[in-house]
Amino acid sequence: MKIFIAYGYNERDKWIKDLVFPLVNAFGSEIETGEETYDGTIPQVVRIKIERSDALIGFTTKREPLNPASTLTHRWVIEELAAAIALDKKFVEVREIGVDPQGGLGQNNQRIEYDEKARDKCLVNLVAALGVWHKSALAQVQLQLEGLTDEERRDLGDDG
Repeated sequence: MKIFIAYGYNERDKWIKDLVFPLVNAFGSEIETGEETYDGTIPQVVRIKIERSDALIGFTTKREPLNPASTLTHRWVIEELAAAIALDKKFVEVREIGVDPQGGLGQNNQRIEYDEKARDKCLVNLVAALGVWHKSALAQVQLQLEGLTDEERRDLGDDG
């Protein structure tokens, strides 16, 4: 499974690369990011990476103070989440507490709450989401094998 991870490329969000990337890799997934592109909007190469991915995890973490109770997040992460929704990809938004709570595209979809003081809870919820995605991907592979002849199954190394 290929998973695009959308996050802020800054010191505050370094934990994502340090903790989330190894979790995703532990499931045997390949990670894609838009890290090498720093354009103001999603460049075509990032859209293609999202299109070729099976799912997207978008981290809407704090960036700029909006007011004492709410802050903005990274615009390109919002754009990458919107691209995943438009492409009908599996996705989960990890939204930090205190990020501007306005709704929008995908507001009724999967969201994991992130509290910097309880990062472990976020990671456990993320592992649960990854588990569901991987079980779903495994079921798709198993269904595809069901229609094969015995000879085709042997060719694939399936003895059953």
